[in-house]
Amino acid sequence: MEMTCRGKKFLVYTVAEAMKKGINALFDWRKAEKGDWVVTGDGKVMEIIGRRKKHPKTNKKPFYLLRSGFGEHPTYKKNIYASKQIDYDDRSYHGKKLLTNVKPTALQNAFVDKLCMNHEVDRNGQFSSEDIISAYMGTFMENNPTQALRRGMNLIKREYVRERISMNLRDKFIEQGMDDEWVVSQYKELIDETSQANTKLNAINRVSDLLGHAVKEKETSSQSIIMISDGDKKLLAEVRKKLSDKELNQLMSKVKSDGIKGVIEDKSSKV
Repeated sequence: MEMTCRGKKFLVYTVAEAMKKGINALFDWRKAEKGDWVVTGDGKVMEIIGRRKKHPKTNKKPFYLLRSGFGEHPTYKKNIYASKQIDYDDRSYHGKKLLTNVKPTALQNAFVDKLCMNHEVDRNGQFSSEDIISAYMGTFMENNPTQALRRGMNLIKREYVRERISMNLRDKFIEQGMDDEWVVSQYKELIDETSQANTKLNAINRVSDLLGHAVKEKETSSQSIIMISDGDKKLLAEVRKKLSDKELNQLMSKVKSDGIKGVIEDKSSKV
């Protein structure tokens, strides 16, 4: 049976078909060399078109990667299957944010602009799969809808792309009268008129975040830590072992006014 994967065509047989054609397939697929046929775990027979040795950067033992029309199959796997595989080098970066913050190219910016100008987000703030495919295929030289969706989704995950989408959507919101003042008025109306405590508290906390209160508290906390010298930190660590949490909190309130050394001397004189 003829299969197509990544734009390439190749043959895959059932075990019975392979026997009729006189193909001597290997059941121990890990020993296969280039040009050998192997029996897969899902009952198919396919050709191995490449074999390479992989040396991991860690202390793990080296292994081999067998390439079929479906991709690369590492020999440390329990079995081999006649289905699309992620190339090992791509798999190494899977789940890691190594490329998410790379600045977009001119074409990628054009893709985002076309997506935002010609399509609408749903109530969850997401673009539909059809919209992503349409915008990607209209920007790049890509005729495969599946590839267009996958690559378009990967682009949308990047931080710089998300920022550009936010900028585009912000302009559309402003055109509809939903500017900063409108957002403020909506929050104020919600806080003033709602009778639900949780809703009001969440709205107030959100406004507090927008005003930068959390950032200011963090900065103040960081400045307090920076003002403590290395020598003082050692003295504080010695006293910390002797104090309860309540006593420590009382101690820290005195540090700003009396200094750590003065507090420690005062504490020692009472012992």
